[in-house]
Amino acid sequence: MFQVWIIAVSSRQVRKGVFTQASEVLGVSQPALTARLRTIEENLSVCLFWRGRHGALVTPADEAFIDAAR
Repeated sequence: MFQVWIIAVSSRQVRKGVFTQASEVLGVSQPALTARLRTIEENLSVCLFWRGRHGALVTPADEAFIDAAR
């Protein structure tokens, strides 16, 4: 269940365009959050966030994951 919370908080903040804010809300460093999210993505075999030079965007898989978790 903790993984769902990490993804939900991250998704909300990424919609605002910032992983750093998500890490602050979760009380972890931004690199630690990124590593945790990559691990979750690997375990689920999906890409939850599109990452680029100018930030990240949520993917349709992320939206479906959050909807299912609710």
